[in-house]
Order: sequence, then C-alpha cells, then structure tokens
Amino acid sequence: MRTAVIYNFLLESTIMASLAIVLLIPVRKFLRGKLGNRTICFAWLLVAIRLLCPLTLPNPVIHQIQTPYNYDQAHIRPIAGQVRVRLGDAIDRWHWNVLRSGCSSGKEYSEICVDPAYQLTDGLSYAMNNGRLAHWGMYVYAAGAVGTLAWFALSNARFRRRLRKSRIEPISGEMLEMYQALCGEMKAKPLPVYLADPLPGACLAGVIRPWIALPVTASPEQAEQMLRHEMWHYKARDPWWTALQLLCCVVHWFNPLVWLGAHWSRMDREMKCDENVTRGMDDAGKRAYAAVLVRSAARRAQPGLPVLATGMSMPGKKLKARVSAILSGGKRLLALSIAFAVTASLLLVCAFATTDPEAPEPEPAFYDYYANAVRLDAAKYGVPAGTKMTVADADAAIERVKAVFKSDYMRMDVSEGKWTAQMLETYPMDVLEEGYGVTCVAHGTDYIAYVRQNGVLSYVDAQFPDDWDWADEDRLPMSRVPDFDRLAAFALEAAEYIVPGIQERMEGMYFLWEEHPGGPDDVRLLRFVFRVPGEIDWEMALEYTPEIRVWSFVQGNG
Repeated sequence: MRTAVIYNFLLESTIMASLAIVLLIPVRKFLRGKLGNRTICFAWLLVAIRLLCPLTLPNPVIHQIQTPYNYDQAHIRPIAGQVRVRLGDAIDRWHWNVLRSGCSSGKEYSEICVDPAYQLTDGLSYAMNNGRLAHWGMYVYAAGAVGTLAWFALSNARFRRRLRKSRIEPISGEMLEMYQALCGEMKAKPLPVYLADPLPGACLAGVIRPWIALPVTASPEQAEQMLRHEMWHYKARDPWWTALQLLCCVVHWFNPLVWLGAHWSRMDREMKCDENVTRGMDDAGKRAYAAVLVRSAARRAQPGLPVLATGMSMPGKKLKARVSAILSGGKRLLALSIAFAVTASLLLVCAFATTDPEAPEPEPAFYDYYANAVRLDAAKYGVPAGTKMTVADADAAIERVKAVFKSDYMRMDVSEGKWTAQMLETYPMDVLEEGYGVTCVAHGTDYIAYVRQNGVLSYVDAQFPDDWDWADEDRLPMSRVPDFDRLAAFALEAAEYIVPGIQERMEGMYFLWEEHPGGPDDVRLLRFVFRVPGEIDWEMALEYTPEIRVWSFVQGNG
C-alpha cells in the first residue's frame, strides 16, 4: 500500500476526530442531563467511525487550502499536503537558522558542516525531500501500533487468567432462579455466571463468548443489582464497543485525545447502563443501587482500559458523577436529543469531505512521492533497448555527441558550434575508465559531454542559454503536471538513447522532485534518478514547459 494513502487517512481522521472529541467535552459536562447518556454514546460512535473509516467524499471548496507547492496532488489530498509542506518549511527554516547562527558566530563553513545540529537539520531536510522521512515515520507508526496491540493482548491475557483462577463455581439454587427470572424480564439470553473470589465487583468478560463473574461475598439483593447491570451491558453490546474502542487506540496510538476519549466513552457507557438499570425505579431503589456501586468501588477499581471487560465499579470523581446522576435523575429533552443526533451525523458526513474534485486522476504508479522507492517496469512502455556501439577516435566521439544533442530529446541547435574532443584516461567523476571529453561552444555557452569507448554518454551537461528558440506552447500550471506516465516514458527512452543498454542494467527509476529554476519562459523541471548497480546514480532533469526535452543528464549529484 502507498504510504500516501495511509498518511492521508491518518492526518484527516486525526484532525477531524480530535476536533469532535474537543467539542464533546462541554457537551458531556453541560448537556448530559438534557441529551441523555444514550445520545452522548451515539456521538462517541460517530467519532469512532471517523477514526477508523477511510472513506472520502468530494469537497468543492477544499481546493482553497490546496498548497501550490504540493506535488503529487493526485495522491496527496489537500489536508495532508498542507501538513507536508508546512513540516518541510519548518525543517528548512530550522536548518537555515542553524547555518546563519554559525555564520554570525564567525565559524567557517567547514566547521558548521560538522556541527551536530547542522547535520541533523540537513539530514532531515534531505530525508523530507527524498521521501525517507515519510518511510521512517511509517516504521515508527507501525512499531507503535504493534506495540500497543501487544500491550492490549498481554493485559487481556493476564486479566482473563487472573479472573479464571478466582472462579469458584457457577451460581445455583435461589440465585440461579433469580437470574433466570431476571433474564426473562429483560428478554435477554442467559449468560454463564460464576462466583469468584477475590473479586471487587461483578464484571462481564469476553466478547465472542461472554460470561459474568460475580463476587462470592455479594448478598442476594446486591447480586440482583450487579447481574441486572451486567446484563444491560450485554444487551447494549458493550463488549463489542469496548473492542472498537481498543481498535481506535491501536490505530491512533499517537493521539492523546483518542486515549482520553476512550476513557470518557467508557465512563459514558457505564452511565448509560446506570440509566437503563434505574429506569422506573423509585428513590429507594436508586439509593440501593448507588450503595452497591459505592461498596464495589471501596474494594478496588474496575478493569483497566486495555481489558475487554465491563466492570460495575469506578473510583473517585467518576463514581461521584455516576451516583449524582443516579440520584438526581434529570428530564431528557427528546427534541434536543434528536436535533443533536441529526446535527452530529451531518457533521460526520462533512468530516469525510476531504477530496479535491479538481485534483488530477492518479497515474499508473511508477514512483512514490512519499516512499520514493516504487520501481518502474521499463518493459511496459515498450521502449526498445539501444544498439551497442563503439567509439574508435575523437571524431567518432564528436559525431556521437552531435547525434544526441540534435536528437528529439535534447533539441539543441549546435550546427554552428565549435567542437573539440580529447582522450581522457579517467572519468571526470573519478571513475577509472577511458573515454573522450567532448566540448561544444555555441550560443556563448560550453556544452560538455563525456563519451566512453563503448559509446555510452556518461556525462551530458546541456544548460540552455536565454536566447533559446522556445516553442510557443501553452504553459502548464505549477504542480498540475499531466501524464506523468508519458513523462516517465520519455525520460526512460531518452536515457536509453543517451546510454544504450541502461534499461537492461537499471535497478529502478525514481522521482526526486519538481523544481522551478526560472528563466524567460517559466521553465519547470522534473528530476529523476536511474539506479544502476555497480555505477554512480544517473540523474536526469526533464523539462516539461513549454515542451518536453532533456535539460541535463549526469552521473552523480547533478
């Protein structure tokens, strides 16, 4: 899966769901009595849907936040694009601040380069541009998710083992008859119930095959209240909601608001269960039920957040809030609850509207802007392998370079140029191999190439002068480059023409970045790298405005 897909989902869901969690804070505090706990739990369900669902909907106005400096807009949506560009800007500012600080202190550039802060910022900036930072971030994210999942699994295994060790026997006699009558009254399927010791309060354990653990010290009256409470959890499918809550924490382990929301939603489900249990009770019954909660909490707290179990007891302020809600009651406003649920549902739909309908359609993936490591299958473009040739002397080297410079790829008018060539014993980039250095002086500019004796142009540097006869084609808008597969095919075919046989030797073709060096005709360049095992990387600058041509093609960092 492309890392861009994961980043789009994580950033959008994090921002939208975090806003929803923040908005739920005052709702829980001030409107609980008017809305009811059922409505608040419904709101938590909407938050979970936004956290976990990768759905996206078109938004006709979101292009207004689309940064013009974000390339690959077919894959990186506006929100993720803004985050990426702002993060890159922050890293670059940090880097240049370190450089300026070193210069202002009187350090030489060579001294600044060995400074740890400079090396760190320079490395981060480079990693941001070539996609490695995104790769590292994905590794960190995956490690955190796996670690969180392992913690949950270990916590559940320890809890279930401890709970099973404390189990004594199934309920029987009058208690069993009372339980069966209770299930009939609630129209619920009876679950296995076991007496356990030690156990602070009743709990519903398990998801697929749930069962209830009941304290052996509970009196018949207390046991009835505890069983009624846990059966309401079962009827409301709270074990599955707990599993959904843990899944949210695994996927968004890095977001503290998700963890807070998990704690709050757990309390809200308990309060919803209290509301169901005490519905129709008189004041004496509510006080008796509240007393059971208090006595359970006096022993120990409920199962922790990572555990797939519902516990009746709660410590401290949470217990106080539950008891206060039970005793005070409160009149729920049905119209307000409906209005809130409808509004929250509409906001959820809007929270998924993150796709720019004006964005270009994704092209066949021959590179990955984030991962920067998707290999190009050269054969799918049907580009024939170049013909091997040899260069016997300087004149043959000049003719070879002339053919390349005048080709449809470079389109250089060098007919009036002055050509020279000389035998070189070593390659200019310090690679030991004999060949010819060829220079063409035209338009007041030196065009340089290096030709190996096997006819391969190991170095081409063709910087076009300002008075070049540009084609009068329409300019392409920045960051809206169409037909990336066509441009990739052109780059690959040009590389094969200049370096015959490179397709057979290359390991992969990678996209580096888009740049705008300026010029009289608003030149735009795409830089590609060809990885060939055993050779220095080849780098091509491909011009695509106003027409497609090779700007330069060199080995090493060009």
